[in-house]
Amino acid sequence: MIVISAAIVIASYLLGAIPFGLLVARWQRGIDIRKYGSGSTGATNVLRTLGWRASAIVFASDLAKTIVPVLVARLLTGSAWVESLCAVAAIAGHCWPVYSNWSGGRGVTSSLGGLIVLQPILAVACLAVTAIVVSVSRFVSLGSLAGVAFGTVVMAILVATGSVPTGYVVMVLGSPLIVFIRHRENILRLLAGTERKIGQTSEGARPQTQT
Repeated sequence: MIVISAAIVIASYLLGAIPFGLLVARWQRGIDIRKYGSGSTGATNVLRTLGWRASAIVFASDLAKTIVPVLVARLLTGSAWVESLCAVAAIAGHCWPVYSNWSGGRGVTSSLGGLIVLQPILAVACLAVTAIVVSVSRFVSLGSLAGVAFGTVVMAILVATGSVPTGYVVMVLGSPLIVFIRHRENILRLLAGTERKIGQTSEGARPQTQT
Protein backbone atom coordinates (compact mmCIF):
# COMPACT_ATOMS: atom_id res chain seq x y z
CA MET A 1 0.00 0.00 0.00
CA ILE A 2 2.90 2.36 0.74
CA VAL A 3 4.33 1.84 -2.74
CA ILE A 4 0.94 2.42 -4.36
CA SER A 5 0.35 5.55 -2.28
CA ALA A 6 3.78 6.95 -3.13
CA ALA A 7 3.23 6.25 -6.82
CA ILE A 8 -0.14 8.02 -6.78
CA VAL A 9 1.34 11.08 -5.05
CA ILE A 10 4.17 11.29 -7.59
CA ALA A 11 1.69 10.86 -10.44
CA SER A 12 -0.42 13.63 -8.90
CA TYR A 13 2.50 16.02 -9.08
CA LEU A 14 3.25 15.07 -12.68
CA LEU A 15 -0.39 15.53 -13.70
CA GLY A 16 -0.67 18.81 -11.80
CA ALA A 17 2.49 20.03 -13.51
CA ILE A 18 0.93 19.97 -16.99
CA PRO A 19 0.97 23.71 -17.87
CA PHE A 20 -2.40 24.06 -19.57
CA GLY A 21 -2.18 27.87 -19.55
CA LEU A 22 1.11 27.71 -21.43
CA LEU A 23 -0.20 25.12 -23.88
CA VAL A 24 -3.46 26.98 -24.60
CA ALA A 25 -1.62 30.28 -25.15
CA ARG A 26 0.77 28.67 -27.61
CA TRP A 27 -2.10 26.91 -29.38
CA GLN A 28 -4.34 29.97 -29.70
CA ARG A 29 -1.84 32.75 -30.27
CA GLY A 30 1.61 31.21 -30.45
CA ILE A 31 2.87 33.09 -27.38
CA ASP A 32 4.57 32.24 -24.11
CA ILE A 33 2.01 33.36 -21.51
CA ARG A 34 4.82 33.63 -18.94
CA LYS A 35 6.06 36.74 -20.78
CA TYR A 36 2.72 38.51 -20.44
CA GLY A 37 0.96 40.18 -17.55
CA SER A 38 1.87 38.62 -14.21
CA GLY A 39 3.85 35.82 -15.85
CA SER A 40 1.53 33.20 -14.36
CA THR A 41 0.22 30.29 -16.43
CA GLY A 42 -3.06 30.32 -14.52
CA ALA A 43 -6.56 31.16 -15.71
CA THR A 44 -6.52 34.78 -14.48
CA ASN A 45 -3.47 35.78 -16.49
CA VAL A 46 -4.85 33.89 -19.49
CA LEU A 47 -8.10 35.85 -19.09
CA ARG A 48 -6.28 39.18 -19.19
CA THR A 49 -4.10 38.16 -22.11
CA LEU A 50 -6.27 35.93 -24.30
CA GLY A 51 -9.86 36.44 -23.14
CA TRP A 52 -12.54 34.44 -21.38
CA ARG A 53 -12.78 31.49 -23.79
CA ALA A 54 -9.13 30.55 -23.39
CA SER A 55 -9.35 31.24 -19.67
CA ALA A 56 -12.36 28.91 -19.32
CA ILE A 57 -10.43 26.08 -20.96
CA VAL A 58 -7.48 26.61 -18.64
CA PHE A 59 -9.73 26.93 -15.58
CA ALA A 60 -11.52 23.64 -16.32
CA SER A 61 -8.25 21.86 -17.09
CA ASP A 62 -6.57 23.10 -13.92
CA LEU A 63 -9.57 21.97 -11.88
CA ALA A 64 -9.52 18.52 -13.47
CA LYS A 65 -5.83 17.90 -12.91
CA THR A 66 -6.39 18.07 -9.15
CA ILE A 67 -9.81 16.44 -9.03
CA VAL A 68 -8.69 13.34 -10.94
CA PRO A 69 -5.71 12.30 -8.77
CA VAL A 70 -7.63 12.88 -5.52
CA LEU A 71 -10.48 10.70 -6.80
CA VAL A 72 -7.99 8.03 -7.88
CA ALA A 73 -6.38 8.14 -4.44
CA ARG A 74 -9.78 7.70 -2.81
CA LEU A 75 -10.62 4.78 -5.09
CA LEU A 76 -7.32 2.94 -4.71
CA THR A 77 -6.40 3.66 -1.08
CA GLY A 78 -9.42 5.00 0.79
CA SER A 79 -6.99 7.04 2.86
CA ALA A 80 -7.71 10.68 3.72
CA TRP A 81 -3.97 11.21 4.21
CA VAL A 82 -3.18 10.02 0.68
CA GLU A 83 -6.06 12.04 -0.77
CA SER A 84 -4.73 15.20 0.87
CA LEU A 85 -1.15 14.44 -0.16
CA CYS A 86 -2.27 13.96 -3.75
CA ALA A 87 -4.15 17.25 -3.70
CA VAL A 88 -1.14 19.15 -2.34
CA ALA A 89 1.19 17.37 -4.79
CA ALA A 90 -1.02 18.39 -7.72
CA ILE A 91 -1.15 21.99 -6.46
CA ALA A 92 2.64 22.04 -6.08
CA GLY A 93 2.97 20.64 -9.60
CA HIS A 94 0.77 23.41 -10.96
CA CYS A 95 2.81 26.08 -9.21
CA TRP A 96 6.26 24.60 -9.85
CA PRO A 97 5.91 22.43 -12.98
CA VAL A 98 8.86 20.30 -13.99
CA TYR A 99 7.80 20.53 -17.64
CA SER A 100 8.12 24.32 -17.96
CA ASN A 101 11.18 25.35 -15.99
CA TRP A 102 9.35 25.40 -12.63
CA SER A 103 7.28 28.42 -13.68
CA GLY A 104 3.55 27.88 -13.26
CA GLY A 105 0.41 29.34 -11.75
CA ARG A 106 -0.68 30.57 -8.34
CA GLY A 107 -2.46 27.41 -7.18
CA VAL A 108 -5.94 28.78 -6.47
CA THR A 109 -7.85 26.81 -9.10
CA SER A 110 -5.91 23.64 -8.29
CA SER A 111 -6.70 24.12 -4.60
CA LEU A 112 -10.37 24.50 -5.46
CA GLY A 113 -10.21 21.24 -7.40
CA GLY A 114 -8.92 19.38 -4.37
CA LEU A 115 -11.52 20.95 -2.12
CA ILE A 116 -14.31 19.99 -4.53
CA VAL A 117 -13.51 16.35 -3.83
CA LEU A 118 -12.74 16.63 -0.12
CA GLN A 119 -15.48 19.08 0.91
CA PRO A 120 -17.70 20.10 -2.03
CA ILE A 121 -20.07 22.32 -0.02
CA LEU A 122 -17.14 24.24 1.43
CA ALA A 123 -15.70 24.60 -2.09
CA VAL A 124 -18.93 26.32 -3.18
CA ALA A 125 -18.78 28.58 -0.12
CA CYS A 126 -15.17 29.52 -0.93
CA LEU A 127 -16.21 30.40 -4.47
CA ALA A 128 -18.96 32.61 -3.05
CA VAL A 129 -16.50 34.40 -0.75
CA THR A 130 -14.12 34.91 -3.67
CA ALA A 131 -16.89 36.25 -5.90
CA ILE A 132 -18.09 38.70 -3.26
CA VAL A 133 -14.61 40.07 -2.54
CA VAL A 134 -13.79 40.35 -6.24
CA SER A 135 -17.08 42.12 -7.00
CA VAL A 136 -16.45 44.66 -4.24
CA SER A 137 -12.70 45.19 -4.64
CA ARG A 138 -12.24 44.32 -8.35
CA PHE A 139 -9.03 42.50 -7.37
CA VAL A 140 -8.96 38.84 -8.41
CA SER A 141 -5.91 38.18 -6.25
CA LEU A 142 -7.56 39.60 -3.13
CA GLY A 143 -10.71 37.57 -3.77
CA SER A 144 -8.66 34.42 -4.34
CA LEU A 145 -6.70 34.90 -1.13
CA ALA A 146 -9.90 35.63 0.81
CA GLY A 147 -11.52 32.45 -0.53
CA VAL A 148 -8.47 30.35 0.35
CA ALA A 149 -8.24 31.90 3.83
CA PHE A 150 -11.93 31.23 4.45
CA GLY A 151 -11.60 27.63 3.34
CA THR A 152 -8.51 27.14 5.49
CA VAL A 153 -10.21 28.42 8.64
CA VAL A 154 -13.32 26.30 8.10
CA MET A 155 -11.32 23.17 7.25
CA ALA A 156 -9.13 23.68 10.31
CA ILE A 157 -12.24 23.87 12.49
CA LEU A 158 -13.67 20.74 10.87
CA VAL A 159 -10.43 18.82 11.45
CA ALA A 160 -10.08 20.08 15.02
CA THR A 161 -13.63 19.03 15.91
CA GLY A 162 -13.33 15.65 14.24
CA SER A 163 -16.00 16.48 11.67
CA VAL A 164 -13.71 15.40 8.84
CA PRO A 165 -10.83 12.88 8.73
CA THR A 166 -7.62 13.94 10.47
CA GLY A 167 -5.72 13.30 7.25
CA TYR A 168 -7.24 16.42 5.75
CA VAL A 169 -4.82 18.41 7.91
CA VAL A 170 -2.30 17.96 5.07
CA MET A 171 -4.58 19.93 2.77
CA VAL A 172 -5.32 22.47 5.53
CA LEU A 173 -1.62 23.24 5.93
CA GLY A 174 -0.22 22.58 2.47
CA SER A 175 -2.68 24.28 0.15
CA PRO A 176 -2.81 27.77 1.75
CA LEU A 177 0.94 27.76 2.32
CA ILE A 178 1.60 27.18 -1.37
CA VAL A 179 -1.05 29.67 -2.50
CA PHE A 180 0.15 32.47 -0.24
CA ILE A 181 3.80 31.87 -1.19
CA ARG A 182 2.85 32.05 -4.87
CA HIS A 183 0.87 35.26 -4.23
CA ARG A 184 3.63 37.04 -2.36
CA GLU A 185 4.18 39.54 -5.20
CA ASN A 186 0.44 40.11 -5.53
CA ILE A 187 0.27 40.81 -1.81
CA LEU A 188 3.09 43.34 -2.11
CA ARG A 189 1.35 45.01 -5.06
CA LEU A 190 -1.94 45.12 -3.16
CA LEU A 191 -0.18 46.84 -0.27
CA ALA A 192 1.53 49.24 -2.67
CA GLY A 193 -1.68 49.97 -4.59
CA THR A 194 -0.26 48.78 -7.91
CA GLU A 195 -2.16 45.50 -8.36
CA ARG A 196 -4.21 45.26 -11.56
CA LYS A 197 -7.97 45.21 -11.17
CA ILE A 198 -10.23 42.85 -13.06
CA GLY A 199 -10.89 44.10 -16.57
CA GLN A 200 -7.40 45.51 -17.03
CA THR A 201 -5.78 43.63 -19.88
CA SER A 202 -2.19 42.67 -20.51
CA GLU A 203 -1.42 44.30 -23.85
CA GLY A 204 2.12 43.12 -24.36
CA ALA A 205 5.02 41.21 -23.01
CA ARG A 206 5.84 42.10 -19.46
CA PRO A 207 9.12 43.83 -18.64
CA GLN A 208 11.83 41.49 -17.51
CA THR A 209 11.94 43.16 -14.10
CA GLN A 210 8.23 42.70 -13.43
CA THR A 211 7.13 39.79 -11.24
